[in-house]
Amino acid sequence: MAVIFVNANVVTLDPTQPVAAALRVAGDRITHVWTGAPPASVSGKTIDLAGATVLPGLVDAHLHLQSLGEAAREIDLVGAPSLAATLARVQGGATHAAANRWLRGRGWDQNDWPTPRFPTAADLDRVVADRPVWLERIDGHAAWVNSRALALAGIDRKTKSPPGGEIVAGADGAPTGILIDNAMDLVTAVQPQATGAELRADLAAALRKCAAVGLTGVHDMGTTPAMLAELEALAVADALPVRVTAYLSGTDAELAPLLQEPPRRQGLLRVVGVKLFADGALGSRGAALLAPYSDAPQSPGLLLTPPAVLAQRSRRVAAAGYQVAVHAIGDRGVRVALDALAAIGNGGGVRHRIEHAQVISPPDFDRFAALEIIASMQPTHATSDMPWAEARLGAERLRGAYAWRQLADRGVTLAFGSDAPVEDVSPWLGLYAAVTRQDLKGEPKEGFMPGERLPIGAALVAYTGGAAAAAMDSDLGRIAPGAKADLTVVDRDPRSVAATELATTRVLRTIVDGRER
Repeated sequence: MAVIFVNANVVTLDPTQPVAAALRVAGDRITHVWTGAPPASVSGKTIDLAGATVLPGLVDAHLHLQSLGEAAREIDLVGAPSLAATLARVQGGATHAAANRWLRGRGWDQNDWPTPRFPTAADLDRVVADRPVWLERIDGHAAWVNSRALALAGIDRKTKSPPGGEIVAGADGAPTGILIDNAMDLVTAVQPQATGAELRADLAAALRKCAAVGLTGVHDMGTTPAMLAELEALAVADALPVRVTAYLSGTDAELAPLLQEPPRRQGLLRVVGVKLFADGALGSRGAALLAPYSDAPQSPGLLLTPPAVLAQRSRRVAAAGYQVAVHAIGDRGVRVALDALAAIGNGGGVRHRIEHAQVISPPDFDRFAALEIIASMQPTHATSDMPWAEARLGAERLRGAYAWRQLADRGVTLAFGSDAPVEDVSPWLGLYAAVTRQDLKGEPKEGFMPGERLPIGAALVAYTGGAAAAAMDSDLGRIAPGAKADLTVVDRDPRSVAATELATTRVLRTIVDGRER
């Protein structure tokens, strides 16, 4: 049945008809958009929105569905203000967990503690020593484990750090319990894997959370073969509440059979690209920098993939018709990613992406524009990292960090997301961060690097049309006849409220493919 929405404030983001008051949806498409009341002759069930604002469906262009769902059944360490508070949460979680299972948690951040040092296995052993403990850092690029976990993985003072990773060692040469980037694999290899039922439940829970905050689509960055199988099962069961665009992850051997199939660019579950890694994360000093860290002069960070290998993998992915999405955070990581993408070009109309692009060297801003690379960025990373970013980078290098305005001014397509569960999945927090560069307390008063603030219109486009362009879906990102009927209905117009009101926007309806979810 067709549905006609009336008495609405329709923000079309369509330059041919920017203002509207009513629209009609039939099936999965928008058929009409009117500036006034619809003609009486048009058929359909009428729904009065009582002045609510209708936006093109908001899309999170970079998150991790499995981790988002899994986080709900792990110990939540986000926001713990000290090592002692973090350990108290771990100890509390241990009392409610099965004694014969790994104890898992996520979200610790030593940068938020009064003494911002990495914790140790010895710290963990004081509260949980009888079972293995695995605690992921907030960015997912470092793990903190106890002595039991180190022993199960066979990690001792003789174990060498793998390429693209670091087993952090103490002054005595013994492992401290911190594993960075590829070194994490040494412990995940001995952990029990989630069952198919657990994985499907985690994905379903994450998708419900996305729909609840008004997202009509997500780009899952790092979809494993097992995840893809469960997402396909959800799609067959008509149990996908939001549109999922998958960017595959896995070993070369795992990906080989998947890349034999052409990309899937239709339906609620699409498979369009492959996620590759250039470097690690800034908070754990794994992001690769052109010069050493200002607060760790002995370290320039880590390249997780050698440049020649990254270039080779990028060529193979592009030759199969898939989009390349490269995780690159440090300025060296970004440069290596740009070099790899420059070598493959944009054949067949496929534009490639760099994920995060948090620190960019001045000459490389213009390369984004010249190569037509999509900058997939996360606004809340800037406001989360601002207390310590300058200490990591120094004042001069900071000028190229979290610099979405410099990219936008060069005509680079921005696609915004959350990197959830690294950050909160809410797009309203992302919009608030994009236009204010402040935390939720309104600090700093002038905004962090205020020249990088975006106007609300540009920020909205990054969550709609920009995200659509990033996933090569030209039928999304605007409200216009013929466009897909993905709509986010909210209680306020983001363009006309004070910036402080963006974060508390209330979602009234989430409509995907013409159906309320």
